[in-house]
Amino acid sequence: MNEIFHILPTDWEMLYIGHCAQEDIGEFIAETTSNFKLYKSTRPPCLHAYGITSSGARKLLKELINPSEPIDVEIIRKITSGIITSYSLEPKAIVQWKSSDNPSDVSPGDFQWTYPLKNSTLHSLGYKET
Repeated sequence: MNEIFHILPTDWEMLYIGHCAQEDIGEFIAETTSNFKLYKSTRPPCLHAYGITSSGARKLLKELINPSEPIDVEIIRKITSGIITSYSLEPKAIVQWKSSDNPSDVSPGDFQWTYPLKNSTLHSLGYKET
């Protein structure tokens, strides 16, 4: 993460470290020596892992007083409207864990989305799904 903060533009307010698939990745900003790429966020769904500045947090608290949609959708609206300046990592450093014996509690029975990790601890320990 230290390397990420060195390449992160000074205008950042949110940094998506983990999120769901993003259809339009956005403008390429930089690449780290560990091959993580930084992009300007366009529509990063889900909030698996993120960083936020104090000014970004204040903006979201002010803007999201009465949200009418899921919070990640509301934040996407703030990003696309230019209220929040956000960047995303690819590949994702953190993903939502799903398996056939431990499905998502958000969408039980939905096992269609899986996201590989560049450096998976479970993979390194030899975990194989049965």
